[in-house]
Amino acid sequence: MILSPEDLNRCAEIRDPELGILRVVSAIAEATGLTVNEIRGHRRWPHVVAARHLAFYICHEQGFSARRIARFFNSDRSAVFYGIAKERARRGQ
Repeated sequence: MILSPEDLNRCAEIRDPELGILRVVSAIAEATGLTVNEIRGHRRWPHVVAARHLAFYICHEQGFSARRIARFFNSDRSAVFYGIAKERARRGQ
């Protein structure tokens, strides 16, 4: 059986969790008008931080580990856990 280029791309996406996180961040960037780099960055502007925390929360809910999320954002796990907690509090969970 020979795989088509589309099949190979799908296989690569399954193995690369970074793409899953990138998709979440891209969707949030599009919805908020921010760029992916702004959300991944370290600015502390409230609207950027809120988008970042939302990304942490959604990625975590989709099963990504805090370590993987932190690596993608060039951050640490404690920041990810803090952001998840803040987003849960905002949602009243």
